[in-house]
Amino acid sequence: MKSLRTENSLQSVAALSRGWSNGCSRCSPTIVRPPSRGTILATTGGAPSGFTLLELLLVVAIMAVVVSITASDLSQLMGRYRLNGAARELASVVQSCRIRAISSNVEFAIVLVESDPLPGNGDSRANRGRYEVRVADSTTSPVTWSATTEGVFDYFAGPNDRRGVSIEAWAPLLGAPSYGLPDAVVFSPRGYLLNSAGDFTGGVIRVVLRNKSAGYVERRIVRIDRGGNVRIAAGG
Repeated sequence: MKSLRTENSLQSVAALSRGWSNGCSRCSPTIVRPPSRGTILATTGGAPSGFTLLELLLVVAIMAVVVSITASDLSQLMGRYRLNGAARELASVVQSCRIRAISSNVEFAIVLVESDPLPGNGDSRANRGRYEVRVADSTTSPVTWSATTEGVFDYFAGPNDRRGVSIEAWAPLLGAPSYGLPDAVVFSPRGYLLNSAGDFTGGVIRVVLRNKSAGYVERRIVRIDRGGNVRIAAGG
């Protein structure tokens, strides 16, 4: 009986072996793997990574130098932007006054009120410059002048401030004879200037704007000729 059970066991093992060799998927044993407990990303051996205090200080110093250079360049760039904007604004006001004088058939004037006494001191917060637009009342004798709506342009304060931009001192202007308005550019109803001949240098009246944020002399020159035409030129 014992020999018979042994023989049957051997036959079962042989049959199982034949099934594996014939690719019987149902006869293949199931391999049970233990559940994964995590993935190892790095070993804990070796020297720890990081920065030394000297390396951190070196990086901070380099960043401080880069920020300082960038801030300086940005300050000069913004100063130039404001300077160009102020010059274009003044040129636009000149053209507007000329057109209004023609369309209204009355004299208009741009009065230079304040200049910067120290345009070269480099302090952009100490900028100065002011001009006003006025219209004549020819019904009075002598002629009186009144300010127009939104006709005040102050570089230091107000809605038209231009931080870092100044108006340099101008040569004294006599203005229009018998109109009693000195330091002014006066337009006739025909669109040309009524200023005295002595107010023109090289055929133009010059108003010089300066960028006080720059580390060098940077100017924009607004030139107005007798015909009332205006041009902007760069100047050092």
